[in-house]
Amino acid sequence: MTESDVSIRKLVKRFGTMTAVDGIDLAVPRGAFVTFLGPSGCGKTTALRAVAGFVHPSDGRIHIGGRTVSDSRRCTEPESRGVGVVFQDYALFPHLDVAANVAFGLRRLTPAERRARVAEMLELVGLPAIGERYRH
Repeated sequence: MTESDVSIRKLVKRFGTMTAVDGIDLAVPRGAFVTFLGPSGCGKTTALRAVAGFVHPSDGRIHIGGRTVSDSRRCTEPESRGVGVVFQDYALFPHLDVAANVAFGLRRLTPAERRARVAEMLELVGLPAIGERYRH
């Protein structure tokens, strides 16, 4: 594995008697773009929340960057995992356009640096032309 790999082995998450995630195995190589697809309630969000550290798996292992962040003995806190999370639509500010939403957390940068970083990030995800649009 390379330094930025994510590896999930036999991931299980139960909420009481309900099994939300049942034995996921996944290896994500460095630089890969991965999408989880499936019907509502199939465990996509729960699996991603486990990788980020927001929920503790019931069983299985998660490795990020070559280190174990979750197994039967440990569950590293989210802030120590180095995982970025972008929540769906509801976490966006409706009164800000796309560029302003992306720039929101970049307060320490100068305005010029912030504009450049926003342009870079929109280009990275293939959305350079929508910075002035609103989420709706």
